[in-house]
Amino acid sequence: MYGLYVHIPFCRRKCHYCDFVSQTTADEFHASYLAALSREMQNYGAQPLSTAFIGGGTPSILSVRHIDELFHHIRQVFNCTHLAEITFEANPESLDDAKLRVLKKAGVNRLSIGAQSFSDNELSFLGRIHTADDFKRAYNAAQRLGFANCSIDLIYGLPGQDISSWQNTLKKAAAYAPQHLSLYPLVVEPDTEFARKAVHVDEDLQAEMYEWSIDFLAGEGYEQYEISNWSKSGYRCSHNFMYWQNGEYIGLGAAAASHVNDRRWKNTGDIGAYVHAVQSGQSIIAEEETLDGAQRLAEDMILKLRCRAGIVHTPTIDKHYGSKIESLLRDNLLERCGENLRLTRRGILLANQVMREFV
Repeated sequence: MYGLYVHIPFCRRKCHYCDFVSQTTADEFHASYLAALSREMQNYGAQPLSTAFIGGGTPSILSVRHIDELFHHIRQVFNCTHLAEITFEANPESLDDAKLRVLKKAGVNRLSIGAQSFSDNELSFLGRIHTADDFKRAYNAAQRLGFANCSIDLIYGLPGQDISSWQNTLKKAAAYAPQHLSLYPLVVEPDTEFARKAVHVDEDLQAEMYEWSIDFLAGEGYEQYEISNWSKSGYRCSHNFMYWQNGEYIGLGAAAASHVNDRRWKNTGDIGAYVHAVQSGQSIIAEEETLDGAQRLAEDMILKLRCRAGIVHTPTIDKHYGSKIESLLRDNLLERCGENLRLTRRGILLANQVMREFV
């Protein structure tokens, strides 16, 4: 079975840190894009799905009618008999009762809501168009309408944000008692508003915030199952966990990536070109490759080591990376846990350095 990712590349306004493929587009264009998605789906017949994730952009920007149509097409094309988890990303300002009801009707059983901060000043700095009160309204509405699996996304390490401000945000998030939390350090990506303004982040302060978060969330009953992700027992994001286990998935939409039978491909990130190509029967693939055994093993190491369980230490891994692993063990960046190798706490903080050993 496959995971399904559907990219909705629309936003009311581009956040200052965002380098995802998205654009501010008139609502009239949404119908053309969704029609293209529907046509792209036909390429996959009745492939069986285990998870689905609607991401963006801002999927909750879609109208009630378009949300309903999107899920109708998914269920019409794919084999959804064993579709156990359906995640829908939402921003607080565009999530209301009507949309929540249609999501519930469509079978969505997991919401991922982008809070990012509970300080209105920090939200404004990030370019967000919601407030802390908007989040409260949206989250409470989701609870009232029966969404029992909600995740909150947060960003830490903003310029001017001290550790007490971050602690206040994370404590407020935990007070909502979500089933899942994703915490990301602010990274200044090329071709973003922050890059154009030469915004600088303090990585040492980010590390301090991160370490405090590990201890705080453990005390709140959350399991850290991946570098940036925590959940209550039984509420890991199955779709994202499938990525970190190097599983197979189908990506639909502009810039969406797919991985099937060791073949990877990625659609064009030009949204207009994507719609035109689908409509005219042309190829939408911008990049593709077939992985050999060495590439697959390297990806296994890099992806699975992101997870706290790590990776089973096999003879094949020893053959390719034995000396590097011994060095990482000596440097207290990796540790043995039963038959698995996993990052130490120090290794988590220096994860990028560790992963470079397997590139």
